[in-house]
Amino acid sequence: MLARGALPNLRRLIDQGVRAPLKTIEPSLSVVVWTSMATGKVPSEHGLTGWDIVDEETGEPLLVSSSIRKVEALWTILSRANRSVGIVNWWATWPAEPVRGFIVSDQFSRRERAELEEATFPRELSSELARIESTEWPWMRRMLAEGKLKVLSDRSKPSSELELTPARWEQALFLYGHDLRGERAALHLLSTDRRPEYFAILLGKIDVASHYMWEFLPVEERDEIAFSHMLEPVYAHEDELLGRLLDDADSDTHVIVVSDHGFERT
Repeated sequence: MLARGALPNLRRLIDQGVRAPLKTIEPSLSVVVWTSMATGKVPSEHGLTGWDIVDEETGEPLLVSSSIRKVEALWTILSRANRSVGIVNWWATWPAEPVRGFIVSDQFSRRERAELEEATFPRELSSELARIESTEWPWMRRMLAEGKLKVLSDRSKPSSELELTPARWEQALFLYGHDLRGERAALHLLSTDRRPEYFAILLGKIDVASHYMWEFLPVEERDEIAFSHMLEPVYAHEDELLGRLLDDADSDTHVIVVSDHGFERT
């Protein structure tokens, strides 16, 4: 896609900056690696070692959260240094910690659960973002209609027979809607006077699609080339969002694009 000019904004960053391969850590689970990025610590030090975390006293499963993290993250370190921050959609940021700026936690879209009232900081940010939220995303609707985005109920039908039913839309919202809500929240916040000195957003659609799309390839086509073609619209969407963020940044802004891990056929 880079060679064909299909990712112009990522290409712009590469041409004007530097790039290098990144060695991930093990286990290469998103909540583990993103927390390591945010803290500069390995899992044994920061405390988030996987998705399956249980209460040591009761044995009950726990939601991965900032309260489990044993060390400070970059946003609180910067806040103590009187630097403003804005964090959106980062794994394990609920409950949202007090910072000099704002946090829209990874649990923001799940705030219907009573215990998730601290989904943002400041707390009142939740109601503000609820007013600008929407579940009408043309990108996702178009992808579903064209059979380029798959959901659970698509397993038994070819793309030519798929219809955009309420069930398919609800499943797509479950898989991708949280990430799209994060996008909308970020674009809204950056359009206001809350422009932080340090801003970070985690985009998860490529991760979700990469995990999920393999099963929809015919067995004889389950190779990296066929798989990559299925993912192209998702990459293109993220590149478009990257372009909006780059256009909004001034010439003194340093931009880093990073992945927590790669993918290979298993």
